[in-house]
Amino acid sequence: MLNQFNRCTGVSCWSSLICVALLWGCGGGDSESSGNDQTQETDQAQNTGDGVDDSTDETGTEDTTDTTDETGTEDTTDTTDTTGETGTDETANCEDTLVITFDLTGSRFRVDPKSGLAQTAEEEIGPGSMKLRFVAENGVAQAGRVTVLDYANTLAFSISDVDTAMETFAGPDECGVATGSLAATNVDWVTSLQDYTSEGTVTCNAGSLICGIIGMEEGVAEERNTIQDLDLNGFIFDADLESFEMDWVQVTDDDHATTYLTLTGVRSTKADEQPVCEVAPTCP
Repeated sequence: MLNQFNRCTGVSCWSSLICVALLWGCGGGDSESSGNDQTQETDQAQNTGDGVDDSTDETGTEDTTDTTDETGTEDTTDTTDTTGETGTDETANCEDTLVITFDLTGSRFRVDPKSGLAQTAEEEIGPGSMKLRFVAENGVAQAGRVTVLDYANTLAFSISDVDTAMETFAGPDECGVATGSLAATNVDWVTSLQDYTSEGTVTCNAGSLICGIIGMEEGVAEERNTIQDLDLNGFIFDADLESFEMDWVQVTDDDHATTYLTLTGVRSTKADEQPVCEVAPTCP
């Protein structure tokens, strides 16, 4: 019986040891699995964190770099190029006509009375200007057609106590109020100066006798408004077309006097009256 008990006890002991070993093994397996799961979750969390950081870095770097480079570089370059091309085109287009404005300072007006009570008198007039259109090549006026686009001159003087305050003008007209031709340094006019207009007043302050002789009332400013086609003499220019002279032409002739005009022109130096390149308009 004792031996049998001992044998049973031995079996029980081995069984107990096996069960303990199995339980220990099972318990150890669960613990390691849990530890592995926690480790994997930690790694995933770290990976997730790393992913966010990478996304932030990539977004910040790409957006900032791309926007700055593309916008700054392309916009600045395009604007500069466009401006340069426009300036070049405008300079290169002066192959049609050149419009030059001349200051008429030094021009003069003369009155030849027909009565023996007054003498011939001559006065400087102005300010005045004349705008001429020339055929052009490479920005330089050439021989060929010339047109007067605009003429204006002020007559303000007193001769033998007869005061004149008049504005004279013709144009402006883009097709021209007079047409001529330039050969060498001379312009010969084919047409007269169309619609040459004189507007203003003439006042006689020479006493009732003299005023009566010339058909005026003493001390009364008489309105004058006349329109006529004025014949022009040739313009003689210097070699560079910087200035010109025109000899005397008759302006009016009535019972009391004959009047004359001579012109002196020099290229204007005013900032808003510099030579301008223009495409000639289509004109009759």
